[in-house]
Amino acid sequence: MAYVKFYLVLIYSLGVLSFDNSCFSLFKYKEYKFPYSYSNIIKYKPKSSIKLRSVNEIQDFKIGTYNLENFSGQSITLNKSEIRTKTRKIMQSISESNLDVLVMQEVLDPQYLKKVVKEYLNDSYKVLYIENAGVSDNIAFIVKKDLPFTFDLHSLKDYKFGDRVAFNKDFPILEIKLNERPIMFYGGLHLKSKFGGSARNNFYGQVRENQVKSILNIKQKIEKNYSDAPFVIGGDFNSNFLDNPSEFNLLKKFMTDSFDLSAKKAPSRLTNITNYKKKRITGQLDGIFVSNNSLSKVSVKDTRVYQYTNNKGYLIKLEDPRSTRDMMPSDHSMVISTFDFQSLIKR
Repeated sequence: MAYVKFYLVLIYSLGVLSFDNSCFSLFKYKEYKFPYSYSNIIKYKPKSSIKLRSVNEIQDFKIGTYNLENFSGQSITLNKSEIRTKTRKIMQSISESNLDVLVMQEVLDPQYLKKVVKEYLNDSYKVLYIENAGVSDNIAFIVKKDLPFTFDLHSLKDYKFGDRVAFNKDFPILEIKLNERPIMFYGGLHLKSKFGGSARNNFYGQVRENQVKSILNIKQKIEKNYSDAPFVIGGDFNSNFLDNPSEFNLLKKFMTDSFDLSAKKAPSRLTNITNYKKKRITGQLDGIFVSNNSLSKVSVKDTRVYQYTNNKGYLIKLEDPRSTRDMMPSDHSMVISTFDFQSLIKR
């Protein structure tokens, strides 16, 4: 018996055996360190006073991406009543979706986001962000406080492609850990926008392609350093996937759209509606992609686009030509992917 106790203590000290709030877990021991050493990092660990969910009881792990379109408590285009309505509808959509982790783009005022998340979502989420100096809008995450995980948010705003900074709006990666071992790397992105004439857009298309190359380089380095956890990205790609833009050919070679991994077929992939030169334009600008090297580690139960409702409670369907931008609190809809949680933690 003494020998048994000795070996249990030994392997526990090495990190092979670990205890969580609900079960005894066996993990393959492997040294791990995030491969980028930029100084900006935010760490979050749930408070001991919070009752955490049991690991064994979690069946679904739901992540999303959502462009909030110029989200702030102040605006030069909206009055105070319109800001309150926009905020309420956005928070309502998040509440109804019951997400575990959400990455958001175009967060102009992170402090306002923290305030309304606490107010509208019953303080059930923690807001995580690394402010990007010199950029008007930020990428932020919210995570459920009752998750039995720890989180490290890494900024890659200083990452370079050649001699240029690759990401004009950062590429923060949320490292989601159970017992200090990553179970998912979730990168949030907002690629270079389309704006201006064809010549400028051709240039911006090249910028987006270079940003994709940078993401794939980062993916490769993380997977080489730690291959057990899936690498996933979500965000606003600023180009319509339904048009099969060539700038994303390389992305599709190494990563798979979660719509294509979903066990359930989504009724629509349209995530964006805009008016350009008085013309109504829709498309799939937003998405969640999973590394092809991670496909054996994940099972996607469902991927769908959140559908807003109008004042009468009817669904606003972007494929319906009668739907207009002014019916929605943002020009983007949320993309939500539900992963089988137990498959994520099997090693």
